[in-house]
Amino acid sequence: MAEAQGSQAAVRTLKVTVGERTLPFQCFDTNLGRTVNGEILAGQIYRWPEGIPAPKVIVDVGANVGAAALYFALTFPEARVFAFEPAPECQPLLRANLKDLPRVKVEPYGLFDRDLKRRLFIGAQDAVTNSLGQSAYNTAQGPEVTLRHAAQALFDLKLNGMDCLKLDTEGSEVPILEALAPLLAETAVVFVEYHSEGDRRRIDLLLAGTHLLVGGRIMGPHRGELTYARRASYTDAKRRDRDLIRPPARASEG
Repeated sequence: MAEAQGSQAAVRTLKVTVGERTLPFQCFDTNLGRTVNGEILAGQIYRWPEGIPAPKVIVDVGANVGAAALYFALTFPEARVFAFEPAPECQPLLRANLKDLPRVKVEPYGLFDRDLKRRLFIGAQDAVTNSLGQSAYNTAQGPEVTLRHAAQALFDLKLNGMDCLKLDTEGSEVPILEALAPLLAETAVVFVEYHSEGDRRRIDLLLAGTHLLVGGRIMGPHRGELTYARRASYTDAKRRDRDLIRPPARASEG
């Protein structure tokens, strides 16, 4: 029997413990939702790179029901977290999951490379695969949602920079990164999913000048999770590059 999808699915409440705090967490009661949210809350996906100072400002784009925002808020209790989520079905759970965390602010819209309204296609199994584009992971139905130019939205929130960007928007990562280009050079850590090989190459190019690829998980063709760390944010450059193997010098001819 197929599971109910999206807002039609039942809601399950889990107990989440990070450090000394235990909080309830609500997610849609689907196999995919329980798996993805469970991995995030267990610290298996957004692992902070060793040698980078703890973040003070975290921007979560594609917050869904709040697993990453909750994990970041509990792991870095002094940080401010801004969680962006356009899906109406996710917003009640997102707010409920973060209501006891005063340093977390929920923004009920998505980010993009311009201001517009666009249909958000609902995930076929769970809201974690909601997307502005269609694929095998979503349906042909969904609500119209509000999207804002990414950099302008942050400026309007009085954010002139961020220490951590988490970006998981099921295919809209590249235009958002391009819109955030003025801020990326000073962003210590970027957690980003990709959903096509072309997007992966473009993401690497956008960050190549300032960041190192320090972690990742490839789930299959056209789909993976990547972690980039800003070179200049490491507290010890020698330790950062201790495993670097430099090619041998070429012998001169003649």
